Order: sequence, then structure tokens, then C-alpha cells
Amino acid sequence: MVNASEEGKYNPKIREELEKADWKEISFKLLWYATSKAKMLRAIGIADVDPEDLIQEAISLAYGVGPNDTYRNWNKELYPDLVGFLISVIKSIVSHKKENREKFKTQTIDDDFGDKDLKPLSPENPEELVTKKHDLAKLKQAIYERVKGDEEVGMVLLCFEDRISKPQQIAEETDYDINRINNALRRLRRKTKDLAPTT
Repeated sequence: MVNASEEGKYNPKIREELEKADWKEISFKLLWYATSKAKMLRAIGIADVDPEDLIQEAISLAYGVGPNDTYRNWNKELYPDLVGFLISVIKSIVSHKKENREKFKTQTIDDDFGDKDLKPLSPENPEELVTKKHDLAKLKQAIYERVKGDEEVGMVLLCFEDRISKPQQIAEETDYDINRINNALRRLRRKTKDLAPTT
């Protein structure tokens, strides 16, 4: 789902800050990310995706007027920067489109072969799974808190969430110079080294 808030309803106070934003500059910064995601969606067979449409949908969600009354509230603890927040919204939109694509493919498999041919997976212990997710969420929040205000490190973390981890790949994804990425990675390691799990 693309509407997300801890309170369960849209917070209209965000609109005051959105009205003051420099949308020309913000849209320019968002375009590289939206373009890369649109290319990725086309590569998996979702052809009718335009980068500008992804940006506009993200902005609509931020304003609380997304499709079917969907919305996204701005969690400034995780995303202190508006650009980072909107990139996270675009990422959510893209994930939603990918999930719908996967559901369609799964439905096709079920129709062709029937449930009798599908073997159930062996999930982890539910309590362990919940604990792991909780611990990861706490770690993620702690990391973002440490790097708050550092836009470059924030972009690197978003790339990590997209499973893009090599410096050269991050540079290509963000259009940042490779030296800029390496410096951001050094700052990230320095600020979070005490958060690394001990064995």
C-alpha cells in the first residue's frame, strides 16, 4: 500500500511546507531517480510508465490527494530532506507496481498448473521473523538518525535499499561523481561504526 502513517490518517500540516518548496529544483533532483525506475519497470514488462508521472504521483501522495484517496505522511526522523522523502515515495510506488506485476504472474501460473503443483514454502518461526523485522526497523531508524541532514549519505542509503551497493553503481544511479560517493561512504561508516552488530 502507498498510504502510510502511524496515526492512520493524513497530516495536512505537510502542505504548508510543500507550498514553500522550490519545485523546479526538487523536480530536477527527482528526475534521475524516476527515470532509472521507469527504465527498470519497462525492463520487466511494465511499459506504460513515464518518469514525470512517477514524480507527479509522489507529489500528489505527499499532498494527500493520491489515487483512490491514498497519501503518504512525511516522517522527518527517517527523511529530514524533502527530496529524500519524495524519493522514498517514488520507491514505494514502483514497489507497488512490481508487486502487482508479480501477483499477475503468480495468478497466471496458478491458472495454468493449479495449486496441486505448488509446494508450500517452509517459513521461519513467526516469532523469530517478527523479532528480526523489529530489530531491522530499529537499526534503520538509528542509521538515518545518525546521518540526518547529509543528503549525499541519504541518497547512498536509498541505493542500498534498492540493492545497489557498489560505489560505481551508486554513482551511476545518483549521477554523483565517484569521489563524492566514496566520501559519502566514508562518512556513513564513521557515523555508524558503533551500530554494527557484535559477534
